[in-house]
Amino acid sequence: MRLASLASDDEPDFREIERVITYDPVLTAQVLRVANSGLFGGMRMIGSVRDAVVRIGSGALMGIAVGNATGPLLKNEIPAYGLSAGDLWRHCVTTAVASTVLTEARPELGTAYTFSSALLHDIGKMILGPMMTTEMIESCRQAAAEGREENFEAELEVLSLHHADVGALVAQHWKMPTPIIRAILNHHTPGMDEDITAAVVFASDSVANMVNVLGCAPPASLHSVRERLGLTAREFEDVCVTTTHRATQVIAAYG
Repeated sequence: MRLASLASDDEPDFREIERVITYDPVLTAQVLRVANSGLFGGMRMIGSVRDAVVRIGSGALMGIAVGNATGPLLKNEIPAYGLSAGDLWRHCVTTAVASTVLTEARPELGTAYTFSSALLHDIGKMILGPMMTTEMIESCRQAAAEGREENFEAELEVLSLHHADVGALVAQHWKMPTPIIRAILNHHTPGMDEDITAAVVFASDSVANMVNVLGCAPPASLHSVRERLGLTAREFEDVCVTTTHRATQVIAAYG
């Protein structure tokens, strides 16, 4: 929570951020590892927390800190969503990688909250999934299979809420910055949010689904979201290709 507060400042105090991280040896090791990885690595290997913080940036740093705490939970099996052990973690990591690739292509779309929002967008599944009864699961699957709506809409019909609602409540409980809470809440409905972060997470989530699920069709609203982001079809394909390569490396290193 302290890191979230510091990282969400318009002008983050990197020295104070460094002090917070330095007192956690596990987080220090993780931050250094990520800073020197293929995701953020530069030409020079770095060994200090201060240099790592500067290289990674405050937004991604917050994502790493939260990911470090939630990783074991995200790796659990969630039968309600058809997720084997590690599936949700791999999807969330791929979505975060896709958000980085996308904002590299369009720097004006990136914010301090993009990486964290992408990494945490599906945390509601790890809470909602174990609470669903067999009857609830079957009703959701039937509604989705009949083509009446997308999976999250089927959840809403059966449960009167969906995993994005739950995820936003979890992020709020963790005292995450408001833009992250809103991006999680609206990652399936980015048109309801004026903040561009939800649209970036939606697109990144679409990339992750297309990369990780062979033959997964893009959501119907992807075209309009892609236009909002100013991405051509060719640029979106390039994001998918780069994400595939980079996510494979990241997952192999941290899985």
